[in-house]
This record gives sequence, structure tokens and C-alpha cells, in this order.
Amino acid sequence: MHLTRRLIVRTGALAALTPLTAKLGARLLASPAAAQGSGQAATWRHGLSLFGELKYPLGFRHFDYVNPESPK
Repeated sequence: MHLTRRLIVRTGALAALTPLTAKLGARLLASPAAAQGSGQAATWRHGLSLFGELKYPLGFRHFDYVNPESPK
């Protein structure tokens, strides 16, 4: 392997960032465990809203653009 300035700088940067990524990884892994120990029962829900609250409530029957009385 031929040592270049780029290789030395890249290796030094990785060595400098390793402790930071280890601390961040430990913190991210500890977060779900702390949340589970809060005593609240988790309920599974699914939805996506880019702006504010969800448009349709839980258990909605049809979308606004669908006519449920239309002939099948």
C-alpha cells in the first residue's frame, strides 16, 4: 500500500470521529429501552401527514373522494 496525504488525512478523520459515533450509537440504543420502561402501553397506529393532524380518524369508512352509494 502506498501512503498518500489523502490516506493519512482520511485515517485521522476516522480515528477522530470514532469516539463520537460510539457515544451517539450508545445513546440511540438506550433511548428505546428508556421509553419502554415508562409504564405506558404502546398502541400500533399508522398514518402520514406532512401538514398537521391526520385527515381521517381511526376506523374511517371511506375516503372523501369515494361515493359509497355508487352502483357496484
